[in-house]
Amino acid sequence: MPRTRPRRGFTLIELLVVIAIIAILIGLLLPAVQKVREAAARMKCQNNLKQMGLALHSYHDANNVFPDGVHRSQGSALPSTNNYTLTENPIRRFNWTIAIQPYIEQDNVYRMWNMTNFNANRGPTGDPATVSWRSIPVFVCPSSSAPPVDMISDNPSIHWALSFYGANAGRRNYRRSAQTNDGPFIHCNPRKMLDILDGTSNTIFVGERNFQDPVFDATGDSLAFWGWWAFGAEGDVLLSAAERINWKMTDPTSQAEYDLRINIFGSQHAGGGANFLFGDGSVKFIADSLDLVTLQRLCMHQDGAPVSLP
Repeated sequence: MPRTRPRRGFTLIELLVVIAIIAILIGLLLPAVQKVREAAARMKCQNNLKQMGLALHSYHDANNVFPDGVHRSQGSALPSTNNYTLTENPIRRFNWTIAIQPYIEQDNVYRMWNMTNFNANRGPTGDPATVSWRSIPVFVCPSSSAPPVDMISDNPSIHWALSFYGANAGRRNYRRSAQTNDGPFIHCNPRKMLDILDGTSNTIFVGERNFQDPVFDATGDSLAFWGWWAFGAEGDVLLSAAERINWKMTDPTSQAEYDLRINIFGSQHAGGGANFLFGDGSVKFIADSLDLVTLQRLCMHQDGAPVSLP
């Protein structure tokens, strides 16, 4: 019988070369995959903001005003110069994230909201009678590392879902004693379209929140305790131009820096910056290299010095 030639296998060197080539290809592929994922996440985030813009304008069409940034009258009627919700029912408690829910396909959650008994809205995840734990998809940015729901243990247990976005309150929204009240969404004072004197295309309405700050976390607190849409305090649902985009604390013992950090716009999107919804419904990504003065002018709705971005 004829003899068969022995099969030639890979030498060790050839095998190592093949492994090295595969490793190089994987190394080239991973950044491309990450870029595609980030592009998709940024697009989803921008779509969230566009939906909020449509909702805010639909609310204005229905009520002739934009919603209060935060409405917490605490049961005492305010002057009649405020909007109809105060004169009709002065003890109502809500904020802009709640007001727009019928316009972002969350009418079922809105109907559950108890306007006059805030404590009735709080409960643990899965409780069918409460809403504080319910994560609203439009309020979640996929690029953020923060969990959509904070599992806070109280007695009884209460869980809070996060909003990864805050409405623009101007130059400062926290603490209440330091509020500048020069933005379109503030405490117990709704704006009308005609109040945006600098022009809706030049005024920020909503921007992103960056929950990542290791120095802040070193204070013993967590930024994820400051974005609860259902709690509705100024530090939860409002943001401002108190500092530059993505500014972070440098001193964990500074109360002043702590208060500022709660105010700040930012995000974890690649490239450094954040997405912003403007009053005309447009969404723009603004780099965190933008100077603070320009950011503040974009946040003030009637300072008489409008600026525009390309």
